[in-house]
Amino acid sequence: MTEQQFFCKPKPFNPIQGFYALCLVKKFHLTILVMHYMVEFDLPQPFTETFISLIPEQRLKIHQFMVMGHIIAYTLSMEHAKLWALINATDEVAVTQLLEKLPLTIFMDFQIHPLTFLLTTQANLPKIHLN
Repeated sequence: MTEQQFFCKPKPFNPIQGFYALCLVKKFHLTILVMHYMVEFDLPQPFTETFISLIPEQRLKIHQFMVMGHIIAYTLSMEHAKLWALINATDEVAVTQLLEKLPLTIFMDFQIHPLTFLLTTQANLPKIHLN
């Protein structure tokens, strides 16, 4: 099996952690527990030339991580002061390791927030089947 299969279900209540949205990812006969995280970035003001020059590389990496299922969403505030990313990862260390692979992370402060749940609407497009 080369593609990932996601199965999400809530973890039993823990009075210290509360409820966290967990996903079981089945890949190559292994089951891995995955949580959702919101990462909030503070962008530098003003943007430097180096920062601006790395934006295309950042967008490419973000796209790659989205295709791989690591990043669910990525958005920028209208005033270009904040950036948010929804990330699937096993723990906060894995989130940090993912962020370190992005070229603009070194220019930004960020906070990682584990999510209790994540509700989204996604377009359910039919799969294309070639005859």
